[in-house]
Amino acid sequence: MILLAVYGTLVGAPEPTRPQPKVHAESEAPPRAHAAPSPGHLLVVGDSLAKATEAPLARLLPGWQIETSAYTGRHTGDGVADITSRSNLPDVIFVSLGTNDNPGMTASFQGEVERVLDAAGPSRCVLWANIARPPYAGVSYAGYNRVLQRLSYSRPNLTVIDWAGITRAQAGLLGSDGVHATSEGYAVRAQAIASAIANCGGVQAYGGATGVPSD
Repeated sequence: MILLAVYGTLVGAPEPTRPQPKVHAESEAPPRAHAAPSPGHLLVVGDSLAKATEAPLARLLPGWQIETSAYTGRHTGDGVADITSRSNLPDVIFVSLGTNDNPGMTASFQGEVERVLDAAGPSRCVLWANIARPPYAGVSYAGYNRVLQRLSYSRPNLTVIDWAGITRAQAGLLGSDGVHATSEGYAVRAQAIASAIANCGGVQAYGGATGVPSD
């Protein structure tokens, strides 16, 4: 279907033509103004990237009820437990998890993503940003991004925000650590999320639809 603060400690040593997934990607042009979607309820669960995106995202979604549960260094399992423990999930959920995990544990990561999709059910829109960061202990996060890509083919309630592609296409969005965004980067990330929310369940990507990159 159509995917920061001090960086947290990682656990351990930190995975023919096919249909295109729904991916929201940023073009090389500067962020453009988009009409805000009709106000609703958004749950944001994530790490320091989610924390730093909270303010610019709120400005792009006037009237929305936005609940953010995020902290620096958060691991996927903890964030997923937060989501799945809730008895009443909103119609839109944005997830920013995976950056602080062991990139070699792709099967475990896939299981966590599937838990979120199962908890959300087919009627809710789950947005998940893929991962842009250097390899950890020599292991790339491309495997995690491929997990999200594969699941987006079969799970209609998953929309991948292509943060990895966005940061490759535009210079200056990431800080010196290659993980946390600059102020411009957080603004662009927020715009990509807001655009994806406006198109939940659709196929129009912010800046154009592309496949999720492999690395």
